[in-house]
Amino acid sequence: MERGILCKEKDGTRLIVVPKKMQNEVIRKKHDYGHFGVRKTEELVSREYYVENLKEKIRKVIDNCVECILIEQKKGKKEGFLHPLDKDETLDKLRVQQQTFGSPQRIISDRNAAFTSKDFQDYCEQEGITLYTITAGQPRGNGQGERIHQIIISVISKLSADDSTKWYKQVSKVQRCLNSTWQRSIGVTPFELLFGTKMKDEDEEIMKLIEEEEGMN
Repeated sequence: MERGILCKEKDGTRLIVVPKKMQNEVIRKKHDYGHFGVRKTEELVSREYYVENLKEKIRKVIDNCVECILIEQKKGKKEGFLHPLDKDETLDKLRVQQQTFGSPQRIISDRNAAFTSKDFQDYCEQEGITLYTITAGQPRGNGQGERIHQIIISVISKLSADDSTKWYKQVSKVQRCLNSTWQRSIGVTPFELLFGTKMKDEDEEIMKLIEEEEGMN
């Protein structure tokens, strides 16, 4: 017991045991964080909480998620267009990143003018960056990039389901979701890989609800 709350030790981490009548609410809160699928939602929940038969309960919550149902029905329809980055603006973004993280070893891009311009190629040569451009019309040439694009588009669509014209307001939230979510390809979250520690992302609202619930029992 900790502060009157029942906890369970798992792999050296202390998890809060969620009361049965609060389990759906806890799962829904974590799922709504980014409207991810079962595996990612499971990772988000099990980071802080213990719920028996978690995967099965997550599936039921996702199957009844209105936003997920509506977006799945819309797949394949184009709602609008994004504005491409200007050539000079692309280099500005790289220079901002360079100030904190240095230059990357390589860049994989499409053949947009922003990446095939002489200025961009000169920058890559100056910084010792190897530039790979994928074949036009062959997005599978950059499978990892295309996969993350699909995830980003899907999650933003679900988060902005009430007003799709305000999708841009969800970008920073989606970025935080992805950076703090376990990725199979690297075995940790991107945040942990880069900084060596987990992103602090405690849900104080859920903690408060559980404390109130335990206090009534």
